[in-house]
Amino acid sequence: MNAYTTYWPADWVKVILKNGDSGPLSVIYGGEHRAQPPLGKVSVGDTIYPVTLFAGVLYVLGRMTVKEIVNADEYAARFGIVRRSLLWDQYTEQHKDTITHKVPRTCADDAAVGMDGTPIFMRPFPADKIALVRLGPKPGQELPLKMQNGSISINNFSGYFRRMSEETKRIFDGVISNDNR
Repeated sequence: MNAYTTYWPADWVKVILKNGDSGPLSVIYGGEHRAQPPLGKVSVGDTIYPVTLFAGVLYVLGRMTVKEIVNADEYAARFGIVRRSLLWDQYTEQHKDTITHKVPRTCADDAAVGMDGTPIFMRPFPADKIALVRLGPKPGQELPLKMQNGSISINNFSGYFRRMSEETKRIFDGVISNDNR
């Protein structure tokens, strides 16, 4: 099984946290936009860690294991969320005061439905571990994070589900298990 990161824009994270969504993390959508990219090679049994960048700091928002991958509209309908003729981004704008991570923020094709999801909150990634993070398409092809003006580049995470090296997964798991809230 593989482990992946996916980027949640800081403005989205602020909205869902403001609305009281503290999880557990139960779904991650995939679509056609950079802000909510296609699930790609994500499969049942894989682990996904949503992350965000805020003020130059990397935050791990949670972790879940993929139980199933289903149609996004069908998944949302399980919770009575029906957008009718609206696009998802229009729906989220109209419901911005109640929106949670269970609703796609933009065009969504699929939903990775999770099990064993953690609470959702901003866990700072240790600065001394940034140099150890490796992401890449296949084992042995992982690369270190790219920096831009001394800060982590958003391009490391946004636009795709990024596969992690085994060591990177261990570090992320350590961040999750040391969630000193």
